[in-house]
Amino acid sequence: FQITLFNISNLQDVQLLQRHTVKEKWASSSAESDHLAFRYLPKSQLLILPISIHYDYWRAKEEKIQPFDGFQVFSVTDDSIEPRFNISMATPSSMESGCWYGAYLPARSMVFEGNLTVAKGHVYTSYDLNTETLDGDIILIPIYVENSVPITGNF
Repeated sequence: FQITLFNISNLQDVQLLQRHTVKEKWASSSAESDHLAFRYLPKSQLLILPISIHYDYWRAKEEKIQPFDGFQVFSVTDDSIEPRFNISMATPSSMESGCWYGAYLPARSMVFEGNLTVAKGHVYTSYDLNTETLDGDIILIPIYVENSVPITGNF
């Protein structure tokens, strides 16, 4: 998929400014169908985008490719769209094993005083945007199913 930046200051003459192609063959983003899934921070010119990369298990092993499920933070200017860092919300082994209970959080992000909190699937976590480091633990969200016990674990 692509991330594209347009100049729409003149709707009669919309201009393409930049385009970044995510090259992984099986990459997708929930932002393609959910406008609340991504966040753009105009002051710091950062785009926070949920990304999933799923591969056929055997081909991934042969090509030494690891799946990814999480967020990617991009620096966006009129001159470029560049990846800055990734936030993984699941380990490759947990993605391979599947299982994942059907109820999950949609991809969302919030920023407070330079701290980015992201939620997706069964996990939420916080990152410091200035240092690009984990700002706390990854928290697994217990899922409650009617008439059952809480489900917790490394999803």
